[in-house]
Amino acid sequence: MSLSSGIQFKLPRIPKTNTLKNVSSDGALARELNHRPVPQFPPLTIQQILKLIENGSEDLITPIEWLGVFQQDIIFDGDEQGIRAATLVWQAIGKNERLGRLALFVAALHLDGRQEKFPTFLLRSLDIVLPLISGVAAQRTRWLIALRDKHFVKIAALAYECDVVPAQLSHFLKLPNSSRYRNSIVLGALDVLEQYDDEKASLWFVRCLKESTTPETIELINGVLKRRLPIHQPLKDWLEKTCLPSATNTLWFEVSADVRDALKALFKLSAFYAFQNVMDMMCAHENKRYLNITDDEISRLRSRVRFWSNYSEMVGKLRLIIPRKSALHTLMNSNQTSLDFVISNDKEQDEAVLFELKDHIVFLVLRGNCSEIRLFENISRNSNRFFGNNAALSVSGVRQLACSAIHDHVKLWQYFCEKMLRVQFNITPNPNIQEFSGLRPGLGHYDFRNGLPKPPLKLISERERYLEDWYNAFNTREKRLGNTSNSVSHLTELYKIRKVSGNKKGFRTVLAKAVLNGDSEASYLYSLDLVSDPDEPRNRKKMAESLIKQLAHRGYPLAVKLCEKINLKPNYENVDLKSLVTKDLEEPSFRKNKQRLITLDKIKDDSIKQKLRPNTDRPFVGLYINEFEKLFSEYELNSSELKMVQKELSRRTQNARVKKLSDEVSNKLK
Repeated sequence: MSLSSGIQFKLPRIPKTNTLKNVSSDGALARELNHRPVPQFPPLTIQQILKLIENGSEDLITPIEWLGVFQQDIIFDGDEQGIRAATLVWQAIGKNERLGRLALFVAALHLDGRQEKFPTFLLRSLDIVLPLISGVAAQRTRWLIALRDKHFVKIAALAYECDVVPAQLSHFLKLPNSSRYRNSIVLGALDVLEQYDDEKASLWFVRCLKESTTPETIELINGVLKRRLPIHQPLKDWLEKTCLPSATNTLWFEVSADVRDALKALFKLSAFYAFQNVMDMMCAHENKRYLNITDDEISRLRSRVRFWSNYSEMVGKLRLIIPRKSALHTLMNSNQTSLDFVISNDKEQDEAVLFELKDHIVFLVLRGNCSEIRLFENISRNSNRFFGNNAALSVSGVRQLACSAIHDHVKLWQYFCEKMLRVQFNITPNPNIQEFSGLRPGLGHYDFRNGLPKPPLKLISERERYLEDWYNAFNTREKRLGNTSNSVSHLTELYKIRKVSGNKKGFRTVLAKAVLNGDSEASYLYSLDLVSDPDEPRNRKKMAESLIKQLAHRGYPLAVKLCEKINLKPNYENVDLKSLVTKDLEEPSFRKNKQRLITLDKIKDDSIKQKLRPNTDRPFVGLYINEFEKLFSEYELNSSELKMVQKELSRRTQNARVKKLSDEVSNKLK
């Protein structure tokens, strides 16, 4: 009992007598132990051990005594004594598998630097022993010889023979892992891949990649592509799933720049893939607020990127233009993207991209009001200006340059843009494209001769309605920038729409109006249409040809190419444009067939009739401007109806077409 606390403890137990049993000296256990040698004390010397082996009594040497031999560096007076000792020791080892495993295991520890000493005479004589042994023992010996000589490629080759990866060979041979030389052994797989150059070696190399650490994997990938080693399908498939920019947990940004270039060549990649990754990052839900981007902008941006992905294999140099106020450049830096970009101090706050596409450079505004596509010739001047060391590059600056073509982003823009690229600039999509990415089912089937299928007339009519607002906003901005040469003609695009929709009645008329306005593209298209029309008289065709030569003289790219193709000499011939287009501006058929109206119910055009509200204060509220024009030109409205048309037009945005029609209605009322 403790006097201080009053707590009572149990008394300590006193050990009882041990329970060891006496064993009979002639029993089974005694007989089993009797034949086993007991280590000598003091331990046997090397000379005593060699003597026992010579006498055939190596069984008397205990494992502890053998371990003592293997853990010291024994030196002999002469080479003959060393050779004699090595012969005797290997002779004993050859008779005892366990002893052999012990000797080779300790030797491996020594070669890896984890054991200070090992008999030098045994290491030197490994080559002599190798021809005398076979099986796993021979494989272990080959491992030790290669490790001793630091021939790591031989270790990798042995791993290939054993059908294991180099890093796992020591485990397969039941030898200690060579952590000291692991990296060199793993990289030896590159030489094996080069030596065998077949699909079997490629499959084995993929296993090496999968079982390597990330730094080792990157070194192996760098080695394969820098040394231009053979890449058979298994390895190519693995590289595609692991190293391309679009791969999950990709190593694209870990490998060197030279290797990325090699991957681009191997998989026919372009800078467009890196651009796609940046756009995916830009459209990611978690970055919406950071980039101040709306859901509608994300939808349009994805649509635009998908369209240009159909041309990805032809994309060369690529550069993003990012406004300083945009957070995109910060996001790109934090994600270590390899895409080239410049930060612009421009007033324009919309991101844009420039990229080479065959013989042209595409300028694509990614978002914003009345965004557009521009094409420039891919000449050295433009290439240096856009992709060289130009810190002043900006969206406004690019917009102020003369270009070959401008295209909108209005409904169905993909159909008309593809046609423009194919017909005017001889730019077709990636080979083997069958379905155009970014288009709804039924509109994306692609034919390299005819392009995309013609969209439904309803969609074409919708495009015609939306285009006017885009062109008005676009041309307003161009005038603000001082760009008079780049103003786009709404009439030219209207001509293309009407031609596609089959409205032959009016497509040449709107083109003729654009010719009088001085639009180069309209003049070229109009002349081309006249020259190719078999019903046109010779004198009009001659005037059209002169207009083409005049356009070529002024440097209009399509006219220049056509003159070169058909051997026309560009010159500034005076062409009477008014005389050339007068025939197409006359509309006798409309004037002759006008119908006198008493009520709105007598209008026969179903598309207009369905939208009229005859018993309301605003019967024409549902009509678009093109339908107003048709109503005014094809029907004879009474004065009250004309006044209602005039009142309705006064409520509309006062663009050029609305003002023109209002003036015509006012004149009619007079």
